[in-house]
Amino acid sequence: MLSSLPKSRRLHLCTISSCLLICALTGCAVTPSEHSATSVDAHEQPLEIETRAGLPMLSGEDAELIEGLVQAGIGDRRLNYSARYVFESGNLLASLVEEGSSDSSVPTDIGQQTVQQQVQLNLTEDVRVPLQMGLENRRDYRFLLDGEQVSHTTRAHLDFKPEPVSFSLDWRPPDELMAAPMGCHLNGNLSMPLARETVGKHSMLDFSHSECHVRAADRGLDEWAIQSRTVAWRWDGDFKTALRYRQVLPQAQSLYSAGPAHEVGISHREEFSLFGVQLDVARREGGSQDSSSGHQRADHWVADLLVNGKLGLLDVTARFMRAGDPLWFMPASTPADSRRFSLLLDFGAWLKDEFPGLEADMSASFDRTEQSNGVDDSQVNWNVSLTW
Repeated sequence: MLSSLPKSRRLHLCTISSCLLICALTGCAVTPSEHSATSVDAHEQPLEIETRAGLPMLSGEDAELIEGLVQAGIGDRRLNYSARYVFESGNLLASLVEEGSSDSSVPTDIGQQTVQQQVQLNLTEDVRVPLQMGLENRRDYRFLLDGEQVSHTTRAHLDFKPEPVSFSLDWRPPDELMAAPMGCHLNGNLSMPLARETVGKHSMLDFSHSECHVRAADRGLDEWAIQSRTVAWRWDGDFKTALRYRQVLPQAQSLYSAGPAHEVGISHREEFSLFGVQLDVARREGGSQDSSSGHQRADHWVADLLVNGKLGLLDVTARFMRAGDPLWFMPASTPADSRRFSLLLDFGAWLKDEFPGLEADMSASFDRTEQSNGVDDSQVNWNVSLTW
């Protein structure tokens, strides 16, 4: 019977059979089993290894058919490695054990296999080298009767914080961000304090650098590499006020032949006895371009004001936004094209005070959006949930 199946289907079934065999050989049972080797004396045996494997019963409540975990650490877990394997059943395997199912559709999803690995080095408690770094990798394989779907994510990060300076770096493969209109595969940040005698108050300087790819097929741009650099000065108590300058540069000439774009903004947050306020205002200037292209430099303001607090037992959140083009740094960008006002009233605390024995949530919201193209939208929502 197996020989009559297509090659791709035989491969999928063989993969599942191999996983079942491996799970059985490593001690899998109906309930998960744990095996660990922990050193009695860290100086004599500093390596710690822990393995887990399980074969849960397949049911509608538990979709995990096979699961396994391996962890290895040195000493006090400063260096740690972990690997995790999970196979989740799809609707095809679930239909084989369900009785009386009313679903008349033909199941095509065999299941999903996830393989995840992680390496972590944590020296944050070491005063000499307060370093933390790691590498994460995950692969997801969804098996279907007519083929398979594969997705993968990889991330490397580094944090180095020798007081009072801190540095962080985050990296992802550029090809994993292909689907996003804008994806930044490299992000770095450096924070350092300023001498109090220099500016007369406790403050910090933040330097940020990002390397990104922009994809805007609707503007005739398949891919555009850019660099974003930001300098921010934070001060006022716990750094609740910040002034920033951002520059966006194209990494190479493209069909737009764009120059650098600029943003100058200020943000502030303030906490009162009953209310909190957050404000962010910025002036943006899009990248310049040759006059023959027909695109003009876009200059506009953007703003975001958020107010939240309490009126008695009522939680209130109000927000006003003046939004701009997400790709404002491109020469073909447009000025701020929408204004939005939203109001949320949460009656949860009032209900709990009035009806202590009743689990209930109730909220009302109003949302109004006005766009420059004349398309406006208003929504009113009332949500109530009761549990008894």
